[in-house]
Amino acid sequence: MNRRDILIIATFLLFAGVWGAVKLVAGFGDARDAEAVAEISVAGKIVDILPMSGEERDVSIVGALGPLTVRVGSGTAYVAASSCPSQDCVRAGKITSRGQCVACLPNRALIRVKGGATANANSEVDAIAE
Repeated sequence: MNRRDILIIATFLLFAGVWGAVKLVAGFGDARDAEAVAEISVAGKIVDILPMSGEERDVSIVGALGPLTVRVGSGTAYVAASSCPSQDCVRAGKITSRGQCVACLPNRALIRVKGGATANANSEVDAIAE
């Protein structure tokens, strides 16, 4: 091995270590555990917090344009139906990991996977600081 090979390996190991540390500290992980919840908000106000464990269930909320159906359970959350014209939120698919979100901009709705039921649902801390 020459000096260039060692530099490439060291760089790779450094990035792998930083990535692992960020994952560990940030708590990103699979939402299939009992602690993961889907936080649903409309126009910046939290309207529901649902555990992502258990059977899938539909939740109807009213957005700025009309009704929105969110399906939560089996470790996933997603927009099953929306009254918005573009349907981008429906096509976004399922979210499964902490930190992921699906937004319906016309309805001003946001579905976000959070760490657990006790995770500062009404705190004044923004998403960057969490």
